[in-house]
Amino acid sequence: MDSVATMAHAQNTRLQLLDAGILCFAERGYEATTIREIANRAGKLVSLIAYHFGSKERLYQSCFEHMVTLYPRTPVDPRYADLEAIRQDPRHAALALRSVIRGIVQDLHARAGDPLMEASIRMFTAEMNAPRPFLHPFFHDQMCESAAQVRACVASLRPGLQDAEVEFLGQCIFGQCLIQRLAAGVHALVWQPMPPGESPGALADRIADFVLKGLGCQQQT
Repeated sequence: MDSVATMAHAQNTRLQLLDAGILCFAERGYEATTIREIANRAGKLVSLIAYHFGSKERLYQSCFEHMVTLYPRTPVDPRYADLEAIRQDPRHAALALRSVIRGIVQDLHARAGDPLMEASIRMFTAEMNAPRPFLHPFFHDQMCESAAQVRACVASLRPGLQDAEVEFLGQCIFGQCLIQRLAAGVHALVWQPMPPGESPGALADRIADFVLKGLGCQQQT
């Protein structure tokens, strides 16, 4: 086997182990999942996990990084990349906030129903309350850009708020986006179903309308 084929085989093995890791960790949790279970799920030798990742902790962290590759985030709309412009113009801020909400909701609903995507969501949910220290850089890198945009939008739409109030409202906005995805099963039991065939974009606009009215923005964006 030549070097190119060898590298391709090694990369394919690594990806198979990552996919199996996501499925196993989602089903049993970090503590209960064993390296052997993941290797068996992938149909690979246990020693290959040590070779590719070194430890269970590093494999778990790599699974989160793999999710980003599988389901990349919607990039920031360049029209709303200038935070100072957002802070200075409430109408621009309203448009920017709608754009951020659309991106978050669409990312959460990407490939809904795909077993690997659903497992990724469960892993993400398991870390939301108290993320493991070795995952702190991952969550910081993945969420801080959107958080900075939301802060700027809230500060522009509600001038005069204290920093703590801006932070609280920003968390509430993220929460509105997340709860629609993470609590979909409970919502189906308790509430009337959403209109059939509603797209993630339409759902995002409903959330954005609710948020913007709550922030006192009555104009259409």
